[in-house]
Amino acid sequence: MDTADFRRELDRRLTIIEDPGYDDPAQADLPARDWILLLVGCLVVIGIALAWGYPW
Repeated sequence: MDTADFRRELDRRLTIIEDPGYDDPAQADLPARDWILLLVGCLVVIGIALAWGYPW
């Protein structure tokens, strides 16, 4: 890719991103299911760490 092609592609992408109507899917909130899975996973890891650190 030469400089002119690179600049043209860069300008095209910047025009898309700078458009006020552009909705960036990467900035969407996580769904509730993902938050719940994250919370459960953290609790499991914390529980395992506590059980490992304080044997019965």
